[in-house]
Amino acid sequence: KNWESTNFTCSAFVDEFGAPDVEQCLALGHVKSIHGVNASEGCCDCWYGYDADTGGGYKGILLGKMLRIGMMNYTDLEYVHNVTSSDDVEENSTLYEFVRKASESYGFGLVLYDMNKLRKTHGLNRISNDAYSGCLDALSLSLLDICIGPYKNSTFPPGTKSIKGLYTEEYVLVVRGYQFGLREYVLLPFAPFDSKTWLLVTLTLLFLLSMHRWFVLGFLRRRPSESSNDPQGEELPKSSNMNRFQYSVKKGISLFYHFFTSFASGSVETEIEDNDSTPASYVYIERIIVLALTVFLFFTLLLYGGSTAAEFVNYPQGPEFNTIYDVFSAENKKVCFHDSLYGVMERKYSTNVDDFRNSSLDDTERLHDLQSNDQCDGVVISRYSLSFIFTQSQSSCNSLYPLYDEDLFTQEVVVAVSQTLGELGDELINVMDIMASNNLYQERHDYIVSNLAEGCEFQAVNDRKGVAWESFFAPLVFSGALVVIAFIAGCMKHKSRQESMQSESSSPQCTADPEEELASLLDNCDDLNKFSSEVKRLNEESEERIIQRVETSIVKRITVDNERAIKQITYDNECAMKRITDDAMKQITYDN
Repeated sequence: KNWESTNFTCSAFVDEFGAPDVEQCLALGHVKSIHGVNASEGCCDCWYGYDADTGGGYKGILLGKMLRIGMMNYTDLEYVHNVTSSDDVEENSTLYEFVRKASESYGFGLVLYDMNKLRKTHGLNRISNDAYSGCLDALSLSLLDICIGPYKNSTFPPGTKSIKGLYTEEYVLVVRGYQFGLREYVLLPFAPFDSKTWLLVTLTLLFLLSMHRWFVLGFLRRRPSESSNDPQGEELPKSSNMNRFQYSVKKGISLFYHFFTSFASGSVETEIEDNDSTPASYVYIERIIVLALTVFLFFTLLLYGGSTAAEFVNYPQGPEFNTIYDVFSAENKKVCFHDSLYGVMERKYSTNVDDFRNSSLDDTERLHDLQSNDQCDGVVISRYSLSFIFTQSQSSCNSLYPLYDEDLFTQEVVVAVSQTLGELGDELINVMDIMASNNLYQERHDYIVSNLAEGCEFQAVNDRKGVAWESFFAPLVFSGALVVIAFIAGCMKHKSRQESMQSESSSPQCTADPEEELASLLDNCDDLNKFSSEVKRLNEESEERIIQRVETSIVKRITVDNERAIKQITYDNECAMKRITDDAMKQITYDN
């Protein structure tokens, strides 16, 4: 078929009565196809070809022979090999079609044996009931000449012959998507760093922030009692141990507040004002501390930002395992595959045999077990089989991740031939190898694959669609909790204020601020005249209270200034007396 000039096949060289068309053979029997074959060499009906002296067509030892064939009952790729339990094979199955065309081209016949009858009548309990290996058992017992099915050389018994590979199966591992729980969602923002890194970052930032806060508060420099020119300082409470404890808790909370805000924003602000009343050394020292903090935060956030983006994209939509070795290294995890692959898997992963779970189930059932989290944590399957399964409308690829980046191994699909055929078997292998080397099978196989219906789209490992919404679970809960706390505190404050206003409004003495009384009156006022008189009264009381507050503030301020002035004068007098005494003593010592 597929001639260069026309679309001739061997049927074109037969006349209307079914006899060889000698004139057609003489005229066109020499024209070669794109595979290098002409009718004189490849068509049995061209007895004379175009050269009456030499003749044409195949005249090898396969002519007129009848070969016994059996079928593998295991089916995954229906277009490659589709056979029922009663050994009824679909005519368009590509493997059977290939052998049948070889039979037609080279003049030998095929006799299909029912494996169930063969097992009962001639097997004598020597043919297994396994759908995959039953035919191979009959082949080794010389009960069959050819076994048709997607066999691989690695699965053959010793001595079994086969043709060259018709096509190559590439095997990959399919795993589930990562099953995220509440714990994983909460810990996701911390995934970029390990525990030791987080400990190092936390302790370093707390130390640097403590240095900065203490310096700003005056703990590492003179306090107001030591210098009246230092307005930035702050004195520790001296009343009781409880006050000191409360003060320490307050400053600790303030320290952690600055820790979180600095880490989130990536910056630290200077707080000591650069003016004439502030020594320049204080300003420069604080800037050095802030610079140290900023540099450390820059590199920390640089590393954290890139790692976090990768973690958020990969999870929670990533695969549970990234390689087959991850499955083997996990505890109580199993890799499932067909019995026929056990030999290959054992050779390639000999140290992990205990983690194998092989069975005679088909690939569809194994993938279903994987999806339902039943017995399988990874499935070894060929790419062709995986693609074909999910072109079926009833199949679903939800939560499945094929690890396409890692090909576990490859296997050539072949046709098994009995080793007892001798020269006939060698000739059979030779003619089918000729057909395979000219891509007569591969073209048919690729054509069917290219015309398969579209299946579901797998979420491949390197095909991310952005950050999933679940990644924001932890920051959403954290921010939401803080807002709820602030809202509850605000409601409690508002409630206490309302109660206070109600109690003050019912009291004969006015203890609330004028503004609060005015607000209460506006909320509950029914009488306009009463409202006017109350406004007048509140204005008068407001003036008196303002005058009292100003007088009190002035007195307190004068008292504080007097105390500071007295302390400063006392301190200056003491220093002066000390200097005079020291000078006098030095002078007396010198005179003596």
